[in-house]
Amino acid sequence: MQKLTKLSIILLLVIFMTACGGGGPKAKIVGKWQFTSVDGKTDLPKDFKDASLDFKKEGTVDMIDAKKTQTASFEFDKEGKNLTLKFSGREMKFSEFEFKDKNKIQFNWNKKTTVMEKK
Repeated sequence: MQKLTKLSIILLLVIFMTACGGGGPKAKIVGKWQFTSVDGKTDLPKDFKDASLDFKKEGTVDMIDAKKTQTASFEFDKEGKNLTLKFSGREMKFSEFEFKDKNKIQFNWNKKTTVMEKK
């Protein structure tokens, strides 16, 4: 009887995590990210040094720079390889998006390979 109860609890947890997107890109990206390199260069322009992206689990992201914070919505395509931020009637697209590990992401933006780390 105890084995059946434990198995039922484990099964419910697996179903719950799957239903909540427990490992997809939208869940993995939640948190604050800072730029670490652009086109392989770690000596970043001032605009990038002061900038960060703070992704929220409800599907919004705060785009933070030295002057202001702007909120956008974000979504991944079905394959999780393209990320789109939508704000003020505009779109910002990041292509070839990938998680290098749990604390590092890489993507192409404005024809530049960009790397960010989770803070």
